[in-house]
Amino acid sequence: MDGCRRPGQRPERQHAAPLGARGSSGVGRGGAINSTSPGSSCVRSATHSAAGARLNAGKGKTHRAYMWSYCTPSANPVKAVVFEFSETRSGENVRTFLNLDTPSAWKGTLVTDGFSGYAGCVDKGVTSAQCMAHARRKFHELWVNHGSEVGRKALRYFQSLFRIEREIEDKASDERRRIRQRKSRRILAVLHRWLIAQRQLVPQGSATMKAIDYSLKRWTELTRFVGDGDIPISNNWVENQIRPVAMTGS
Repeated sequence: MDGCRRPGQRPERQHAAPLGARGSSGVGRGGAINSTSPGSSCVRSATHSAAGARLNAGKGKTHRAYMWSYCTPSANPVKAVVFEFSETRSGENVRTFLNLDTPSAWKGTLVTDGFSGYAGCVDKGVTSAQCMAHARRKFHELWVNHGSEVGRKALRYFQSLFRIEREIEDKASDERRRIRQRKSRRILAVLHRWLIAQRQLVPQGSATMKAIDYSLKRWTELTRFVGDGDIPISNNWVENQIRPVAMTGS
């Protein structure tokens, strides 16, 4: 079964097929990027950012707008990116874009940050994978801002994981998965045990506790990449696509 169809797409069509046109660049509201090859999994990354003040047409006032970005993973040969503006930060924008409330709902794995608005997509059948770079950032802040030894030691685990990703980024999906199973899974197992142990030692309500809990509460989603060579370890690729546009609009 093809679980990666865009709305209205026939099952045998598995090349890039963006829908046109209203409300976004290249893909209309309710459309979804589709750029898989036979046998590959269906993976998309999504992020959002405040896009600065926008003129409220007809009222002569400005208000904050938000820009959502959807793209294929960096390893996908089809470098497809879609931008969509909205007036709210509600997760309903994502559910509408992916047609999740219709019979032709998009199916696949959505790679995101920890924003709670994406949770509604999971309720509609989308598989969630979350960004390991966001988890790493929590410990980086601990180390830089507080000189935390927990932060420093955690960063060493993340450094090892991202080093593996740099080594395998040009390999085929099956090979990435094989290497992740052999190398990354072991590092993650040690990191998980270490985080649980550290969690018992830190004060309640501390910045260290919050950094550890961020990872532990999302562990399944953060480690989804290990079992699928098409899932990226982080959301950095899509965030790099949205950053220049968001900066220009701010």
